[in-house]
Amino acid sequence: MATWHALVPSLAGAPRVRVSWDRAKTYPRGRFGSIARHDPAHPVTIPLYDAAAGTGRGIFVDLDIKRAAGPDAERQVADQAAAITALVSNAGGRCITDVSPGGRHVYILFAGAQPWTGLRDMTRALARRFPAVDPAPACSPDGQISPPGSRHKSGGWRVLEGPLADARTAVEQPCGPGVWDSIAT
Repeated sequence: MATWHALVPSLAGAPRVRVSWDRAKTYPRGRFGSIARHDPAHPVTIPLYDAAAGTGRGIFVDLDIKRAAGPDAERQVADQAAAITALVSNAGGRCITDVSPGGRHVYILFAGAQPWTGLRDMTRALARRFPAVDPAPACSPDGQISPPGSRHKSGGWRVLEGPLADARTAVEQPCGPGVWDSIAT
């Protein structure tokens, strides 16, 4: 729960979660819960963007094992997540990463709000460079993603990769425009 409370309110595009009552088969629209009162017994997603404002504060990269090819799919996903993290780090930024039974997420937060369409386009550009990236969650102003500390549909958890202190630093000191420009090229 420490991961949830320390990170998720800053990651969410709006202060709510969608709860799945059927082990992540569905996340009904309009059935929102509070981030503050998260029930860890059920899978949840958070909004990537503030749909009302048409903005977001981050690129949320979803890397799926099912998109990787061959018998070493887990290794491919791990390598691609590390490459994205290195791309951001080499530009002077920080990322948060998590791991689940189905893949990994890389969260790249920015100091200022960006138009959701720009964040979507950046996610699509990363998907062209890294085949395990699934851009679908980022392609709608109502896009959702499972955050670190949430239950996975398999019954496992999204586990923060690295120390919580490093993830808090990424939240408290988000990326500036130089990181955006570097990722875009």
